[in-house]
Amino acid sequence: MTFIGIHTVTEDVIKDTSIAWVNRLKHLRHARWHAIQTIHQSYWLKMAVAHKLNWDYKLGMDEELKEQQAMFLAFEEQELAAERQMEKDKKAEGEATTQKASSIVGQAVLQ
Repeated sequence: MTFIGIHTVTEDVIKDTSIAWVNRLKHLRHARWHAIQTIHQSYWLKMAVAHKLNWDYKLGMDEELKEQQAMFLAFEEQELAAERQMEKDKKAEGEATTQKASSIVGQAVLQ
């Protein structure tokens, strides 16, 4: 799917630069059975298309694309850290609930 997306969207950009990125993704998603499902997939497709256009047409945007990719990777790392923290908090909350429940059961048994 990735190669089809890169080719299709690149050709679409060459034909008409006025179409918004979101509309290109909608078209691809409908044409290819919900191919793009997450923001991350959308981003990587967008970067691949930008790199291909930069390479094919010698646009000289190497540094800008590297910066954009580095920013996304940093953002992605922050998201992953936040998800890990939420999972850790949920686990701790679940353990606290279990301890409280077993304490209540223990008190009931003692009475």
